[in-house]
Amino acid sequence: NALTGRAALTYTFDSGTLVYASYSRGYRSGAFNGGGYTSSAGIQYIKPEYVNAYEAGVKGRFFDRKLTLALAGFYYDYKNQQLQDTRPGPVSFLLNAPKSESYGAEAEVGLRLAPTLSINGSVGYLHATYKDLTLSGSNLNGNDLPFAPRWTAHGGFDWSPFEVADGKVTFSPSVDYSSRQWFSPYNGYNAPGSGQVNAELQQGGFA
Repeated sequence: NALTGRAALTYTFDSGTLVYASYSRGYRSGAFNGGGYTSSAGIQYIKPEYVNAYEAGVKGRFFDRKLTLALAGFYYDYKNQQLQDTRPGPVSFLLNAPKSESYGAEAEVGLRLAPTLSINGSVGYLHATYKDLTLSGSNLNGNDLPFAPRWTAHGGFDWSPFEVADGKVTFSPSVDYSSRQWFSPYNGYNAPGSGQVNAELQQGGFA
């Protein structure tokens, strides 16, 4: 059991611009690690995970509503975050990282250039790392969390050149980008005595 919830404050200016700030308390229950054991010694209890999440941002429309803009910043403070430790075999153990954090910012923009043409884009920055983590005797403090690309971006446009049967025909090409992400908390570090090459467990940046 845990006390969780969310508290938020918002304020809307006369222009319609909205600013907000929020705090959330999250919880994930504990569990028994029985997924990768090879003997009864591998069965252990995984502690509950807690997170304190803070976010602040602004949203608004400007220049006669032609420009839409949203900005947000966030900070997540984790205690006993649950993670999968994949080892040669392969076997995977559910474990706790005593302390980890994520912080970053996101921006979204939309601009109507003409009644039939608008462009949109977004960019996100994420810094997600372990502050206290030891696996297989290896100190992994400062390593990136798995599945957490540092940069993401999106861009595209909507073009409606003509109408058919009282409906618009719209073309919406777009491109998305994601920087490198790791699939293992070890990142590129190889634990002593392990034959596992952790540098292989990653996805390079792609669009």
